[in-house]
Amino acid sequence: MRGAGGAQAKDVADALREMIGRLGPLFATRTAVVMSSGVAKLQARRIADVDAEVFTSMVLARDWVLRAAATAPASPPVDDEPSDARAEGLTVHVHGPSDVDVTMTPAAALETARRIGDAAAEVLLAVNAGKPEPRRRAA
Repeated sequence: MRGAGGAQAKDVADALREMIGRLGPLFATRTAVVMSSGVAKLQARRIADVDAEVFTSMVLARDWVLRAAATAPASPPVDDEPSDARAEGLTVHVHGPSDVDVTMTPAAALETARRIGDAAAEVLLAVNAGKPEPRRRAA
């Protein structure tokens, strides 16, 4: 976002806050915002959430994001055991593996089963085609 170098009007600051909020689930551990001036940087820093940092240089922003990626913790282990699912009265109870323990309506359970099946098929097709892992999508 480029500013005139002076103090931003409240409506511009509000627009920046809304823009950052609209980014939604990026599954990023860090978000870098690049501003054109030091004054804009100071104002943006007040607006940004705790997982964002504001820079006046694209190079510094990229280095900061890449440094986080290099030191990011390893992904949690992947379970190879299926969940247990049982009908309990008018609900479906899903338990395991690990900490999974959820009770759903039959409609929610069917939709969850469809989504899991679609995701599993996407991974298997990508693996069989020799492609890298599919991108993470918001549910």
